[in-house]
Amino acid sequence: MLYKTPINETPANQPVQFGFETVSHNQKSKKVDQVFNDVTPYYDWMNNLMSLGMHHQWKRQLIDSLAISPSDCVLDLATGTGDIAYNIHCITESNGYLVCLDINQNMLSSARDKLLNLGVSDKIHYLQADAQAIPVANESFDTVTMAFGLRNTTDIRLTLAECLRVLKPGGKLGVLEFSHPDNDRIKYLYHQYLLSVLPQLGHIAAGDRKSYQYLAESIIQHPTAIELKRQMITVGFNLVEIIPILSGTVAIHLGYKSYV
Repeated sequence: MLYKTPINETPANQPVQFGFETVSHNQKSKKVDQVFNDVTPYYDWMNNLMSLGMHHQWKRQLIDSLAISPSDCVLDLATGTGDIAYNIHCITESNGYLVCLDINQNMLSSARDKLLNLGVSDKIHYLQADAQAIPVANESFDTVTMAFGLRNTTDIRLTLAECLRVLKPGGKLGVLEFSHPDNDRIKYLYHQYLLSVLPQLGHIAAGDRKSYQYLAESIIQHPTAIELKRQMITVGFNLVEIIPILSGTVAIHLGYKSYV
């Protein structure tokens, strides 16, 4: 794998959203980093609680939709505690190559420890870096995955452009992220759950209302499935497909890099 110095940078003073709050690029980066420092110890427990365990099924659906081959080189962005990485490793263990990337050192360390406890071999490589400036050469990967990380970036389009850059021609990107139901009644109930129930769950189960208030707000601020599809097309992805899950509260986006 050929590493390089990132060349893409978002202006540090560019206004972006941290939940409902407008902050600078640097401020959001620091705030998001602090959120994940705070939630790392109970990250898996809270994911199971908030989704009633369904996030495992969603992640498997993402991987199944990508039809990853045993010989693929795969990059898992915002790897978190390694759920996606473990499932990919089960496919690519013999002949493939897997890189787990996360900007937060605590999350990356948690992923490494968890995967080692699961008996995963040393064929997984770990990289602490920003998904908006991936320190990897052009056309390095057959597949790029990102689960529940895109809305935490400061520049979605730049992140998508980086994914396109590091994909080989014909390569595919799979993004799993919270989204917005089309049905107005379901959307209203969903937002009520996010803003009223989710922070309270964080307070009761993890002693952390603030981080889960941000989670709720970041979901509401995230682009709709159609808007995200347009952004993927804008940066150059082809054959972009949306797979709605759970009445559209979650969505998988698939996109392909052309051969020419």
